[in-house]
Amino acid sequence: MRNTPQRIMLLDDHPIVIEGIEKRLAQLSRFEIVGTYTTARELIQALGTATESVHLAIVDFSLGPNDVDGINLLRALKLRYPQTAVLVLSSHFNPATVALALQAGVNGFLSKTQGPDDLIDAIDQIARGRTYVPTAMRDQLDELSAAPPLAGTVPGRVAETLSPREHEVLRCTLDGMSTSEISAKFSRAMSTISTQKKSAYQKLGIRTDAELFKIRGLIEKS
Repeated sequence: MRNTPQRIMLLDDHPIVIEGIEKRLAQLSRFEIVGTYTTARELIQALGTATESVHLAIVDFSLGPNDVDGINLLRALKLRYPQTAVLVLSSHFNPATVALALQAGVNGFLSKTQGPDDLIDAIDQIARGRTYVPTAMRDQLDELSAAPPLAGTVPGRVAETLSPREHEVLRCTLDGMSTSEISAKFSRAMSTISTQKKSAYQKLGIRTDAELFKIRGLIEKS
């Protein structure tokens, strides 16, 4: 562990979240909050103009509707500021999102439903050079990694358990097609399409179309 305080920047579009984190970390002398931001642009600019090293950026995965967020933000941070570790703190906490974030190079991922002590533990582990993922989530990621490989358009082991027909349904959903349109395209019953889509979502650890579109950026760029 460093003798000097961990210099930390916070990014979340909800000021009340920032305030809560800031108050908790301020109680410990080994942490120093050097900036709090509500937009990705503010954080990136601050990192670019910082006169001293920033050891860690704690960032939300999903920001405002007009902001850069998700995988694109994480990739930009790791590309432009590789010396700054990144810890994601997000309500989007499912195996697909966590795995994609880790593939983008983040140093840890924490759910917003976890407690302040978990946050402190995550920061300390990252400071020691480790990657932090809660044990229960790590077990789910290990299950995905152990699945037998299956070629398809969704890259990485996150989606290798999908069947070819499940892949087709997800591709069409990402293209903006409705369940009835996919049904007509493949001459399958709507109930069959719905079942295949639900099965694919369960395997990916997501629940909604919005979460599917959240991981589209890495799917298309990998």
